[in-house]
Amino acid sequence: MKEIFPDLSNRFEYEYLGYNTLAGGHQIKIKPELAKAFLDFLFRNQEFWCDYLVSISGEHTIGLAEQITVHYHLASITTGYQVHLHISKEINTSERVEFDSVSDLWKTAIWHERETGELYGIDFKGHPRQKNLLLPASWEGFPLRKNYVQQEIFHGVKVKY
Repeated sequence: MKEIFPDLSNRFEYEYLGYNTLAGGHQIKIKPELAKAFLDFLFRNQEFWCDYLVSISGEHTIGLAEQITVHYHLASITTGYQVHLHISKEINTSERVEFDSVSDLWKTAIWHERETGELYGIDFKGHPRQKNLLLPASWEGFPLRKNYVQQEIFHGVKVKY
């Protein structure tokens, strides 16, 4: 990656995980504190110009450390580049975690961040309207986390099967 994109390597510290067509092109892992600047660079730099946000999704893993990962799939319609960015943070069970919003770069991120936020317990800092998209506001827990326990009763209705 350093040979392909020297300008990117000189500006940011990241881990290049290789190229995988099925997983979304160039696989890059970056620290959360550098993520917003990195995404901004991919959006504005003419060499990359990742003008298309394909998706934002989450991942919850429980291993040596419990963590939430946000995945950004980006593409450039003009240059043809595809980038899959991984940003991870360690968490304590059932707590909410904060990541920076990218809705100021890609307007479609508003919907992606709302969905990912409610299902994984992520607050996207700077999001213009972070509220639930799929679940009622009073829903307990985060359904796509590995340790999610479904509530038995919701507003007097039996939920468990």
